[in-house]
Amino acid sequence: MGLKNRPGAEFFTEPASPAQRRYEALRCYFVRGCRAAEVAETWGYSTQAFESMVRDFRAGDRDFFLERRPGPRIAPAKEAARARIVELRRAGHSIDEIAAALRAEGTPLNRNGISEVSAEEGFERL
Repeated sequence: MGLKNRPGAEFFTEPASPAQRRYEALRCYFVRGCRAAEVAETWGYSTQAFESMVRDFRAGDRDFFLERRPGPRIAPAKEAARARIVELRRAGHSIDEIAAALRAEGTPLNRNGISEVSAEEGFERL
């Protein structure tokens, strides 16, 4: 007699996040005693990648449900000052002069941020 999944089982059988998928795969291996190759195939990993996950788990990597996202892709301060940086660079001002102007105008930005915007906008170094 085969088992029929109950409504809601898809949360466990088709995890939405990579972290949950990793958790469920490791659970199959450790709790249900499935072979590594079988687990890897079922959950879409290579056998080597899954064995690496097992090794990492045994070494203490157990933060399954923490969001592991990279930081922000944009810097709001740089974007807020971009138009003014371009205007000042077109007028021939140096990075130090631009930094002083931005600070005086209440939108301070460090030299690195100003240099990055200048390079992104195609300006040569002075």
